[in-house]
Amino acid sequence: MDTQNQHKEHWLNLIIDRLTGTISEDSDLCLQEWIHASDENSRYFKNMELLWHSMEVVHEGEQYDSDRAFLLFKQRIETENTINTRKSFTLKKVLSYAAILISFITLNCLIHQYYIHPSDQNILRLSEIAVPNGSKTKLTLQDGTKVWLNAGSKIQYDSDFGKKNRLLKLSGEAYLEVAKDENCPFIVDAGEIKVKVLGTCFNVRAYKDNEEIKVALLRGSVEMETNNGDMLRLVPKDIAHFNTQTKETGICHNTGCSQNCIGWIDNKFIFNGESFEQITKILERTFNVKINIHRESIKKRCFIGDFVNNETIEQIFKVMSSNEKFTYTIKGNIIDVY
Repeated sequence: MDTQNQHKEHWLNLIIDRLTGTISEDSDLCLQEWIHASDENSRYFKNMELLWHSMEVVHEGEQYDSDRAFLLFKQRIETENTINTRKSFTLKKVLSYAAILISFITLNCLIHQYYIHPSDQNILRLSEIAVPNGSKTKLTLQDGTKVWLNAGSKIQYDSDFGKKNRLLKLSGEAYLEVAKDENCPFIVDAGEIKVKVLGTCFNVRAYKDNEEIKVALLRGSVEMETNNGDMLRLVPKDIAHFNTQTKETGICHNTGCSQNCIGWIDNKFIFNGESFEQITKILERTFNVKINIHRESIKKRCFIGDFVNNETIEQIFKVMSSNEKFTYTIKGNIIDVY
C-alpha cells in the first residue's frame, strides 16, 4: 500500500472509530483537527457520517427492516447529486461511498447509483440494490411496493420509476407486494421472462445459475410473458415455470406449494422433490458457503422435507446425510460431499 493510501485509510479508520463510539480521546482530538483543516476533509467526514446513519447492519438470523435505511440513503444521494448534464459519473463521490461500504462488509445490502445518457439533454439515473450471499433484505420502493430480496439477488430501476414506469429488473429471487396503480402496471423483467401486474403478491426466482425460472402467485393476478412470446396468466396458488434451456413453459394450478415458495423470508427451507444439486445452490447462497459434490450419483437424488426452525448448515447436512446416505466434511465455509 502506498503512502497516500495509508494516509487515507488512517483517517477512515478514525472516522469509523468515532461513528462506532470506540475512538480514544487523543484520537478524537486529532480527528477533529483534521476535519477542520480543510473543506474537503469536512465534506468527506459529513458524507461518511450521513451514510453511516442511513445504514443498518444485519447478521444472519436477525430480523432486518431496511425501509428506513433505504429511504434515508436514497434521500441523501438525491440531495447531493445535483444533476449536471456534462457529467455522467461522479468519481470522487463513488470512491467515497465505496470506501465506507468496503469497510463494513457485513452490511446486508449494497446500493449503487450511476447515470446513463439516452441523449445529451436527458440524463437517466439508475439505481441498483444487491444482496450478497448469506444475507437477505426488505425494502420499500418509491411507489409503496414492498420487496424482499433473497441472498445473491439484485434489482435495478431508473429514475422514472413510479412516475413514467414501474419497471424493475431482477436477477435472483424476490417476493413482492405490489402497490396498486391501474394507470401504471408493475413489470418485473427477469431476463428470459417478464411478469406484469397491477397490484398483487408474488414470488419470482430467476437466478442465472438455475435452468428454471419460477413465478408463484399468492394473491391477485399476473401475466408471465417469455422472450419467445408465450403468455401465461396466473391466479392465486398457481406456479408457472420456464426452462431457459429448452424454452418450455408450464403452469401448476391450485397448488399449495405457492406459499412454500416464500419460506425463505422467514428462514425456512421447504423442499418438495428438488434434486440435491438444486438444494446445494440454495444453501450456498443462503449460508455463503461453497459445496463440492464429489459423487455424480448424489446430484440428481431428490429430497422431500423441511427445515423451519432456523437450523444451521451443520444441522441441515446432518439430517440430509442420514436420509440420503452420503458423507460430508465441513472446513470453514467449504463443504465436501462424498
